[in-house]
This record gives sequence, C-alpha cells and structure tokens, in this order.
Amino acid sequence: YKVAPHVFWELGAQVHTIHAEPDGLNINHNCGSQHTDDLCQAVVEQKADIGLAFDGDGDRVIAVDEHGDVITGDQIIAVCATTLKQEGRLKENTVVTTVMSNTGLVKAFRQIGIKHIMTKVGDRYVFEAMQQTGAVIGGEDSGHIIFLEHHSAGDGILTGLQLTAAMLKQNRPLSE
Repeated sequence: YKVAPHVFWELGAQVHTIHAEPDGLNINHNCGSQHTDDLCQAVVEQKADIGLAFDGDGDRVIAVDEHGDVITGDQIIAVCATTLKQEGRLKENTVVTTVMSNTGLVKAFRQIGIKHIMTKVGDRYVFEAMQQTGAVIGGEDSGHIIFLEHHSAGDGILTGLQLTAAMLKQNRPLSE
C-alpha cells in the first residue's frame, strides 16, 4: 500500500490510491486482487488508463482496463508475452502457466506462435518449468506472474510495471 503508489508516481504516473489505510485487521477486506468492484468503479470515475489491484502480500496483481473491466492474470500474461515476443525477448518462445489457465489463452498462444507449457497449480511448479525450459514469463490466472529476467518469484508491482510498459510500447489502451 505504500510502495506501489510511490513507484508508479516516481515513474510519472498520476496515481489515485484506494483502500490503502491498513489497520492490521482489514487486509484484503472487500478490496485487493480478489475484490475489484471498488477499483473498477474508481477507474471509470477517474477516467484512468489502468487500475491495479494487489493482494495483501503484494505477489499478485489483477488489472482493470479503462472501461472498468477486469483483466485476469491469464490476460496479463498474454499481453506481456506478446510484447516480449515482438521485442525478440521471449526466450525459447515459451510461456508457462498452470492447468487453471483459460483455454482461450492456449488458443491465442497457438495463433501467434508461442509455445505453451502447462503445470500443476502453484507458482513453485511454474517456476520449476520456467527454469527447465528457459522461459522468461509464466504464472497463474490469479495474477501471480513471474518475470524471470527480473525476479524468481511473483511480484505484483513488477507485473504492474511490465503490463503498463507493454501498453506504452504498443501505444494501445489495455482494453485492446
């Protein structure tokens, strides 16, 4: 609740923070990556380009597009993997997700020529498969995403930065 707004502000974003008043008891109470209703509303009201909902320990993030629609972890992975591929940085042309990933993600990767590996549920299994295959991105639909070039574990702020960078590089709104 302290670090994320500061990081994005330091990078030039106009930041509006909600649900950042911890009292030691209210972690993720009607907010965070699993309760995005308030964020969806705030994004639309503020006419924001993106909203980011972190979980309590900051290792997951779910995004909200400029229309107030939730963007899942699978969709975040798709956007970031596509950008990495276009930049020639998607090592082994491979992405790792779990069996909980949407079949649409698998089809999308097939259509754009990205190799997709599925693991059991759990970031541990995603990380192991990434190490074995040389993949630089992997994760779960829950928003727990690993960018192995930067970190060996899921980090919501890093994921939010990567997603925002992909939007800027593509010069397209998140909804597209």
